[in-house]
Amino acid sequence: MKKFAIVFLVAVMTSVSTFSNNDDSVKEIDLKLRKKIIELLGNYKGSLDTNLKTTVDFIINKKGEIIVVSVDSNKPNVASFIKNKLNYQIASVENLQILKTYRVPVKFLKQN
Repeated sequence: MKKFAIVFLVAVMTSVSTFSNNDDSVKEIDLKLRKKIIELLGNYKGSLDTNLKTTVDFIINKKGEIIVVSVDSNKPNVASFIKNKLNYQIASVENLQILKTYRVPVKFLKQN
C-alpha cells in the first residue's frame, strides 16, 4: 500500500510540474499576441464619450492571418474599426495554434 501511495504522489507531482511549465509558454505567447494586436490597431481616431473596454475574439488561419470572429462592443463604429484593422493581417507571432479561438481584451481611452 505504501508503494502505491508513493507512486501516486510521484505521478501527481509530475503532472502538476508539467502543467505549470506549459502555462508559462502560453502566457508568453498570449502577451506577444496582445502586443501585436495593439500594434496593428494603432490609435482610434473617432470620438468617445468615456473609456471603452471590449474583447476581441479571433482565430489564426493556415496563412497566419488574423480572422476576427466577434467584437464585444455596443459601439458599431468601434467594432467596425477593430475588424477593418485586424482582419487578414499577419499575426507574425511564433507557436500560435491554427484555428484556435483567441480572446484579447482591448481598452480605448477617451482623448481630451
